[in-house]
Amino acid sequence: MIRRMLSLALVGILALATFAACQSNAPTLPPTTTPAEAITAASPAAVTAEASPTAAPASSPAPTNTVAATATPTENSQAQATVSAPVDAASAAVQITLTGDAIAADGPGVAVQGASATITAAGAYRLSGALSDGQIVVDVPGQGQVQLILDGLELTNASGAPLVIANAGAVEILLADGAVNALTDGASYLFANPEEDEPDAALFSNADLTIAGNGALTVTGNYDDGIASERGRLVIAGGVITVTAKGDALTAETDLLISDGQLTLTAGGGSGSFLGDDASAKGIKADVSIAISGGVITVDAADDALNSDDSLTIDGGQLTLASGDDAIHAENTLIINDGVIRITQSVEGIESVLITINGGDIDLVSSDDGINAAGNDSGGNQLFIHGGNIAVNAAGDGIDVNGSIEMTDGVVIINGPTENMNGALDYDATFDISGGFLAAAGSIGMAQAPSRSSGQPSLMLNFPAMLPAGTMIHIQTSGGDSLLTFAPLKAFQSLVFSSPALAMGDAIEVYYGGSASEALGHGLYQGSYTPGEQVASFTISEVVTVVGNRRR
Repeated sequence: MIRRMLSLALVGILALATFAACQSNAPTLPPTTTPAEAITAASPAAVTAEASPTAAPASSPAPTNTVAATATPTENSQAQATVSAPVDAASAAVQITLTGDAIAADGPGVAVQGASATITAAGAYRLSGALSDGQIVVDVPGQGQVQLILDGLELTNASGAPLVIANAGAVEILLADGAVNALTDGASYLFANPEEDEPDAALFSNADLTIAGNGALTVTGNYDDGIASERGRLVIAGGVITVTAKGDALTAETDLLISDGQLTLTAGGGSGSFLGDDASAKGIKADVSIAISGGVITVDAADDALNSDDSLTIDGGQLTLASGDDAIHAENTLIINDGVIRITQSVEGIESVLITINGGDIDLVSSDDGINAAGNDSGGNQLFIHGGNIAVNAAGDGIDVNGSIEMTDGVVIINGPTENMNGALDYDATFDISGGFLAAAGSIGMAQAPSRSSGQPSLMLNFPAMLPAGTMIHIQTSGGDSLLTFAPLKAFQSLVFSSPALAMGDAIEVYYGGSASEALGHGLYQGSYTPGEQVASFTISEVVTVVGNRRR
């Protein structure tokens, strides 16, 4: 009895922390508070970003099983990017000053021609001032490293990219403390060769690019992309960065890593905008991998909010995502170890072939499937839940896996579909649950419960008719131990419940209506329950107990 009550108390605390954290407003940089034991932010001036997707986050519920070997991300998704500062002190930087319609430089390594300046030597350069129509180009041969210190820079180019890194070994953009900087391009570009299509971003790089510091940078990409690393990786290690782009806000040819900073990204006019068939307007896009370990990130994109052509790992940070398509999409592997993720709008919330959730607080809304493991027609579509607090509000399937599901720990709350063509749970192979807390409400037409091969008992309650949103269902033992008090946010006819507190041989009572003293959010309640009408009583004698008709 005591063990059961402690288990239930833990569930309530986890759920409460999840819902409170997900509803909080994003802090300013540097954050004065952190959500529910979020990871410690990296130093804003750091130029190293790394991801450790296999590390167990301290704030996550202790998993009962380790992540399956097949869920380990590719080597590229674990890679770390380092850009060493080319000089020891910013005081040694060459000053480049913009003066309205001209540029002046006070040292070597800079070739100035009217309103255009080309940096030709490795080293540090401090850029300040305003230019109404001009361009800064970095063209350093070999593996020369360049540091650009933006210290009150306002640079516009009416017919091209204002800041172009044409050649360099690696470049760091350091946003000076307290400085406000802006880069803006025109709606159309004039290329020297009409057959060329690059540069195509307001901040364009052909080298590995790192952005760090405590200052602010606003990038407006009227032509296409906002910040693009077209020949390497992009690392965001600090700064208050605002990007508004016609195309992708942030894009990298290989890896895109975010360890710190406050990012506000708008792509393609935002999640409510129409996107053409051949257009790309993603918030954060990488051809190989995306790794996020910190920062406060807000994305409003007409296309996917986060999109990787291979792997995506989230180890921390606060993410608020609105998408006209998938909120978080990876072609092959997607791992969430920690962080606070709030998806306010999406078609599908989280999608990949192989999805592993080890921790974090996830609150998502989708017009189709909430979590979707699909994309491999030959098999291998899998979802692993080893921890975390997950709340899904889906018009389509709450969880849809074209393969198998394994759940060993964590809290999953699903307010699922009202149409019978979808289900709160939808899987093609098996759903084995051996730990964790699951409550999934939705329509009855396609309703599924976990598999009978599971190590933890489940209940499936099917009602004679659709019940209105907010109808309270209370499940308890015959001795009065509360197991679940849930008032789904939408109309429902089927409810699936599984918890470590369920035990074979337990006598169970189900009540309809009544009231509870403490709302946790997303339809969950705890505290004292005032009984409504008792509608069922039974004894758990099987791994899956079905009450009422219809089990797929």
